[in-house]
Amino acid sequence: MFQILPLNYNKFSNYFMMNEDELKLNKAIITKVSAPLAFPCRVSLDFGEVGEDILLVNYNHHDVNSPYNSNYAIFVRKDAQEIQLEPNELAPVFTRNSPIALRGFDKNGFLQMAEIEMGPKIANNIEKFFENPQIEYIHAHFTAYGCYAAKIVRA
Repeated sequence: MFQILPLNYNKFSNYFMMNEDELKLNKAIITKVSAPLAFPCRVSLDFGEVGEDILLVNYNHHDVNSPYNSNYAIFVRKDAQEIQLEPNELAPVFTRNSPIALRGFDKNGFLQMAEIEMGPKIANNIEKFFENPQIEYIHAHFTAYGCYAAKIVRA
């Protein structure tokens, strides 16, 4: 069993109160969603609606003391509601027919496994990763742009 973990909105709500200069200092911008199914929010784990305000910010999604420490751009919808997923439930951003990269890490933050999958097959690959006792957690990434999608843990 696995659990997909969204990011907490409280980490990002203050960005929506910043002016352009403050946003720039924090490696962030607020823009509008310009196309459907193109701006995946890491809090709601769903796509922003066209015309909606959305934050684009650099985020350290793998803050570990290893060469795999990593940060990259992510989107967060204004007033996003943190999704509450059931164990083994895939988030809406994963059910779209686009490839997702799964990266399995050990307790020291070192990459042990990686695969690319699409749609419902993602759940099978997550289960396969967790059959390996070295895998402590998985990071999912959107393959086209390489950005972090969510952390996945054993449930």
